[in-house]
Amino acid sequence: MTSQVREILIIKGQKHGLSCLPDIPVDTEYIEKLVPEEGKKFFSGIYDSTACWRKYIGTWEIKDDKFYFLDIKGLYRKRNKDPVFADWYSGTLKYPQGKLLKSVNLAFASVYEEEVNISIKSGIVQSTEIIDNRNRYFDEWTFRFWDRWQLQ
Repeated sequence: MTSQVREILIIKGQKHGLSCLPDIPVDTEYIEKLVPEEGKKFFSGIYDSTACWRKYIGTWEIKDDKFYFLDIKGLYRKRNKDPVFADWYSGTLKYPQGKLLKSVNLAFASVYEEEVNISIKSGIVQSTEIIDNRNRYFDEWTFRFWDRWQLQ
């Protein structure tokens, strides 16, 4: 599997690339799927590549400890520009920061100096944890396994 293009998370005006895929509200009034004629212009680039298997890229924001859905590009379109409180989402948002320590060509498996984990429950931030990977041991056998798996 190819490394995947990241969803965008904005915190205090700063953009981060997520290492996870928050659920998008596909069955709501917030977004609509593009009809084939409209979608053709989007499927000539990144949205139609192996780096974007989901065929879209979402933009999200955390503001005042609340998680918002801002926009989506690719296979879907957001019906208006207003932020939508993502009360449907519960889970952990993850994004890397710092230098790349180990490049792994598999989804979001590359390892960076730090990983920020933000726990969300019903759209509300519960906690934030920063994991320091600089002194952690990474099993090289696991990375070799993934490298071999990708060549098959």
